[in-house]
Amino acid sequence: MEERFDGIVIGFGKGGKTLAANMANRGLKVALIEKSPKMYGGTCINLACIPTKSLENSSNEIKRQGFESYEDKNKAYREAIDKKEVLITALRKANFNKANSNENITVFTGVASFEDNRTVKVVMEDTKEVKVLKGDKIFINTGTLPFIPNIEGVNSAKNIFTSETLMNLRELPKELIIIGAGFIGQEFASIYSGFGSKVTLLNNLPQILMNEDKDDVEEILKLYEKKGIDLINEVNTKKVYNKGERVVVETEDGRTFEGDALLLSTGRKSNIEGLNLEKAGVETNERGFIKVSDTLKTTADDIWALGDINGGLQFTYISLDDFRIVFDNLFGEKKRKISDRRNIATSTFIDPTFSRVGLTVEKAKEEGYDVMIAKMPVNTIPRAKQIGETDGFLKVVINKDNDKILGASFLCVDSSELINIIKMAMDNNISYKYLRDNIYTHPTIIEGFNELFTGAYMK
Repeated sequence: MEERFDGIVIGFGKGGKTLAANMANRGLKVALIEKSPKMYGGTCINLACIPTKSLENSSNEIKRQGFESYEDKNKAYREAIDKKEVLITALRKANFNKANSNENITVFTGVASFEDNRTVKVVMEDTKEVKVLKGDKIFINTGTLPFIPNIEGVNSAKNIFTSETLMNLRELPKELIIIGAGFIGQEFASIYSGFGSKVTLLNNLPQILMNEDKDDVEEILKLYEKKGIDLINEVNTKKVYNKGERVVVETEDGRTFEGDALLLSTGRKSNIEGLNLEKAGVETNERGFIKVSDTLKTTADDIWALGDINGGLQFTYISLDDFRIVFDNLFGEKKRKISDRRNIATSTFIDPTFSRVGLTVEKAKEEGYDVMIAKMPVNTIPRAKQIGETDGFLKVVINKDNDKILGASFLCVDSSELINIIKMAMDNNISYKYLRDNIYTHPTIIEGFNELFTGAYMK
């Protein structure tokens, strides 16, 4: 027997769950499908942003305590894993309860697949019963999965993890090897070195953060050296195997690296397996992500794709903005679209966090701007000294012709907060002088802006 809905949302991630709630609050009947009860709330809550930042916070605390013995470090690590589990379990439950308590939302826990562009079949997770759902509109929000590279031995060797499974490991690796030095690889390198692991980070590119200014990268490399992270660039893995319980990575140039655990941080792939998109007329691109228009419509009528699955920037806040675009085009002024996004800020949660927005110095010069650079070390800011977080820098790129900000990179405590102020200044064409002369609370990191934009640090 078919069940009919105004909307069907496949995937409990940020964009999907927010859309389901807002449609339900308008009196529309919505089906919200999630394949696993361990994924209520989506990837961010259960496998990515929230658990990793919980571990990052714990590793920073452990680092400050200065444990000497492995036993003490391992005990603290286990406590951090337990703390992380308590947190995500509570958030998962809260997300389910919020959706399930809405009289216009029906939560289906099971595997979804298309029958046509109006019909979704769900094989229920507990009973294996097949539910057939009909929807006037369907929204795909299934996210991504870890990409496993085609390396010899990668599927058979022991003690190999992805970013999702490593966080369930209850024994702290004394030596951790990470293949892949993108955002995820660098964050895990920072987290586990903070816990006390000896980390080897293998990067197949000439340097990390290829699109950043060289002086910014040099500052980050100094931090990695201070943390004891062994970063090796331009290395390609040939095969992996075990030597007893140890993991061995053999590179194409004949080098070998041994560790207690190996993290594959080699990117993400689209989570479309089993959806039978072709039955609905939904097309994917050459990378396997769903093709969408500027307003997130797929190639099928009345089907949209939100979040990581559409191949855009893979951030929770982008998924939330995808919701805004879809909701506006369905129920609002029909003005929002992807191409209107400007100045997307990012943060890499190494210790301290590296955050940036807009143009680098190099890119600004390439585009023909006459630039000024404001750059200062964090150790001149009173708040940084007070809390003992003096590593890093603040740097802003300014258009000399009109005093407007072109971009910024911050390597410092609280940079993930500060960068949003710069984004808002850029979005609203505010002169750097406004930030220079503003009155900030004291003692704070942001009051460093008063000094950053003065002549002493401008060049």
